[in-house]
Amino acid sequence: MTYKEIVSKIIGFSCPIFGVSWNPPKLEIEAAAKIITFLEDRRVLLI
Repeated sequence: MTYKEIVSKIIGFSCPIFGVSWNPPKLEIEAAAKIITFLEDRRVLLI
């Protein structure tokens, strides 16, 4: 991932302690959901 790709996805900044908001690609969202489901089934996450 290049610097230009990262910068193009940033949608906002927040101040008191500093934060950055971005729009992840759909593939990353799906991968994260699969990982969470995988870990949840093994009682690793307490949601």
